[in-house]
Amino acid sequence: MSDAAIVVDNVAKRYKIYKHPRDRLKEILFFGQRSYHHDFWALKDVSFEIKKGETVGIIGQNGSGKSTLLQIIAGVLQPTSGSVIRNGRISSLLELGTGFNPDFTGRANVLMNGALMGFTQKEMEARMPLIEEFAEIGEFIDQPVKTYSSGMYVRLAFAAAINVDPDILIVDEALAVGDMVFQAKCMTKLHLLKQRGISVVLVSHDLSTIRALSGICLWIDNGACVLYREPAYVTAEYARKYIEKINKNTDAQKNDADKIAMQSIGDFNRLEHFRTGSGEMQFSKISILGKNGQPIGATVDFDQEITIILDLIARRVNTHVSVAYQIRDSKMQPILGYDTFASRNGVYDTNFSEGDHLQVVFTTKTPLIHGRYSINILVSHFDDTKNFSDVVFFDWIENAYIFEVCIKQPTQVFSIVQIPATIEYSISRESAV
Repeated sequence: MSDAAIVVDNVAKRYKIYKHPRDRLKEILFFGQRSYHHDFWALKDVSFEIKKGETVGIIGQNGSGKSTLLQIIAGVLQPTSGSVIRNGRISSLLELGTGFNPDFTGRANVLMNGALMGFTQKEMEARMPLIEEFAEIGEFIDQPVKTYSSGMYVRLAFAAAINVDPDILIVDEALAVGDMVFQAKCMTKLHLLKQRGISVVLVSHDLSTIRALSGICLWIDNGACVLYREPAYVTAEYARKYIEKINKNTDAQKNDADKIAMQSIGDFNRLEHFRTGSGEMQFSKISILGKNGQPIGATVDFDQEITIILDLIARRVNTHVSVAYQIRDSKMQPILGYDTFASRNGVYDTNFSEGDHLQVVFTTKTPLIHGRYSINILVSHFDDTKNFSDVVFFDWIENAYIFEVCIKQPTQVFSIVQIPATIEYSISRESAV
């Protein structure tokens, strides 16, 4: 018996592209003797094999053919040429909006999907408590799906997909829609499915997720397979190729990018939706500079020294002030940060009057794995003689600056943060007799 769960053999997918809708009719009227379209190949002779119990991560830029490939594997689309062999029951969570009837309730959609997979209504009703518990959408399970938010839709779709005893689970980038807590819950569940020997096909733009979950990784570009190897190697090559593309930008393009970045920094009205606080002291400017004193733009190198300059203005009399920054990853997890209270400098002991201006300069480094990060900035009042729960936040700005860390040199970075360590070693050998 074959140990392959899925065999993709020379799969290609062609779409006919027409300039105008009327060209379709014209082509029909001429019985195909005249062509009014050009061919677009979304997939070009893609071949690979997924073993039973294996988790495969698929990466690639938008429009590279990832979702098309998943739909063909799931049986939603038929390939133009080639074949797909599937050994086992497939459950799929494809792009948002696929699979559920918006006019039906969530419960009715789950029961209908189960029926399509061969389950009786009694069997699906027995599974409903597990599905409802995982989805955590409460009474909305009995409301039409068209009333759901995108996050609620994904919660129910994922809960339904994992509770039908699949042999193969297909997950598109749809999980990116869920909130941080639900994403962590899904990650834990995917790890459990791996341990149970279920084959998982996962598409994600988050390279850390691909490395954490996948046993092997497929990189697709322009519809063709570029690499199919271990995730650490493939994601590193993918990141290197992306960096090369960035480095090929002209100086003019770079200057334009820096200009746009600086405009977004100064435009605090843009950030009102991510801003909170009582207003006793507020940020008026943020600048992120490199070692050369120039703005860093949209990308920084691994372990690059950066200077974070925060300008503030006091709106009222204030004491015991603490100014802080926090760097978060794409999943909003705090990675690095520091504050003036922890450093015990003079800011905390200064009495501020209304109209006083304060500038705080943090110098730090970015020893971070390749990925996208955001900087949150906050100023607060904290009396160290009281509990932390008594902190009053004067101003808190989420996503005050967004940047990407690019590893340009062939540096091996396997953790989110790579902190230098002192290494000592000794060698002892037995003397030859």
